[in-house]
Amino acid sequence: MGDLQVWQPLSREEFRELRKDDRVRDRQGRAWTVRADAHYDRELGEHRAVLVAGAQVLIEKERFHDSYMRLPTA
Repeated sequence: MGDLQVWQPLSREEFRELRKDDRVRDRQGRAWTVRADAHYDRELGEHRAVLVAGAQVLIEKERFHDSYMRLPTA
């Protein structure tokens, strides 16, 4: 059947704990690699993380934590 996983969204706390090289999947099924530890952005008043998938780079805000789930480490 393949490696179908039950959707388990990140909590805000888990998002804040993202570290370089962690892997996450978005709701569309795309896998992302964390390129910079989640950090607190004073201007936004929330954490942000830098995610990369191929040539696409995304600076994601903590408020979208539940749009991602952690992938198992190899």
